[in-house]
Parts: sequence; structure tokens; C-alpha cells
Amino acid sequence: MNKYAPTTVTIPTVPRPDITHNTKVFLVHATSLDKVFVRPADTDSQLVYNEILQRVLLSGDQYKPLKEPPQRGQLVIAKFTDGNHYRAFVQRTNAKLNKYMIEYVEFGNVEVNKLETLYQCPEDMDLENMPPLVSMVKLSSEAL
Repeated sequence: MNKYAPTTVTIPTVPRPDITHNTKVFLVHATSLDKVFVRPADTDSQLVYNEILQRVLLSGDQYKPLKEPPQRGQLVIAKFTDGNHYRAFVQRTNAKLNKYMIEYVEFGNVEVNKLETLYQCPEDMDLENMPPLVSMVKLSSEAL
């Protein structure tokens, strides 16, 4: 094995639910045709989605700042540029430069944050207790 050969790094991603055929959805965020984030449009899903956002937002003052750099694949609460807090999934870390690439669970957008803007995610808000509703899909540019 060549010790100078490039290594592949697998970037962890948020475990997102599948979308079934003909599901009505709301667009949440789109970065490209290959990366579009949607959520179910039914009333029950909308209520659950709003509940998740409200619980995280309203608890903003109670989160404990991370004292140690987060690990790849860790769920955290992150302060977004709008000043609000959201659940985020750590994808990459660079502790030396204090840079952490995160994906916001409820929206799908990716951002680089500093340790000072990352907080412990309470267990009752983890992905097991509050599973993501937002799915990632690809849009086709081909005509039917």
C-alpha cells in the first residue's frame, strides 16, 4: 500500500426519510437539481415540523456550549446567522482552525461554524427522539 496515496474520507450525512411516489411535498431548500430538500405537505407532518422548530428555537437560552470540538456525525445545536438556534449534523471538523462544517437537519443547508456557535443537543431532541422529516431528492431536467 502506498502511504502517499490519497485517502477517501466519507462525510457523514443526516439520515433522511425516503419519499414515496406521488407524495405531496413543500420545498424547504435547494442547492442544485441534485440536492433538493423537501418535507411532506400533509397537515400532521406540518405540525410535527413546526413543533421541532419551535422547541429548538424556544430553548435557545438553555443550551450548554460545547467545551470540546464536536465529532463527525454528532448532532449539535447551532446558532445560525439569523441569531436563532437549529439542530445541525457535524460533517467535517478542523479543530486547529476552529471550523466545523455542519448540515442543518430541518433545512439541508450546509455552513461552516466556529465552536463558539455550537451547543450540546439535548437527548430529547436527538434524531432518535425527533426524527428528521426533511428528505433529499434529485430533480430531473428531462421532459416527460
